[in-house]
Amino acid sequence: FNLKKDPWDVYDYLSDTATRYHLNCILFFLVGDNSDKDRNLDYKNPQMKSLLKKAMRFCEIGLHPSFLSNAFPYKFAIEKKRLEKISEIQITKSRQHFLKFTMPNTYIHLISAGITEDYSMGFPEMPGFRAGTSHPFYFFDLKNEQSTQLTLFPVTCMNVTFMNYLQMSPEDTLQNMLKLATEVKKVNGTFISIWHNDSLFKESSTKNWHWVHDEVAAWLGKEIPE
Repeated sequence: FNLKKDPWDVYDYLSDTATRYHLNCILFFLVGDNSDKDRNLDYKNPQMKSLLKKAMRFCEIGLHPSFLSNAFPYKFAIEKKRLEKISEIQITKSRQHFLKFTMPNTYIHLISAGITEDYSMGFPEMPGFRAGTSHPFYFFDLKNEQSTQLTLFPVTCMNVTFMNYLQMSPEDTLQNMLKLATEVKKVNGTFISIWHNDSLFKESSTKNWHWVHDEVAAWLGKEIPE
């Protein structure tokens, strides 16, 4: 009801951070039908279009396929078209909800829907290198024995892995993230961390996680003078 600031509205902060440290940022939007695991703003809400236009000023946007899409793959194409209609651009990037995917079926369905970049190759319950590399690579379809144009971008770590799965403190999380980032830098890889907006609100009970994000961003990026 606009009586107070939405605690999950951290887009101004993300814009400032991405600009200040010259970081590449992708926001993945969930536009699926509501379910017990898919609780998002209705894609027909006019505020969604306004938010997308705002986000596109400082980052790229991608599809966050619904949890239900894993059981009903036809939803990939439906949700992608929804996001394209709202954003008025072609959507080519995706990141699976809960990092849940089935090898190779999920990737095959994403290709059919027109996705060319995926950011789901990571462990939800632990940090690290699920594919054994921090370098993007093309998905090879072993089922049909053919190469594809789908590029997989390995995820190094995710904030909720440390918060929820490992029950790690913000201070220990920061040290682990920077250690991983250092290892990636040694091999000229791509360090990709996933963050959820509900843990980036500075005035909330998770404000220490906001601090972790700040420190990681400062380490990764180079501050641009005003």
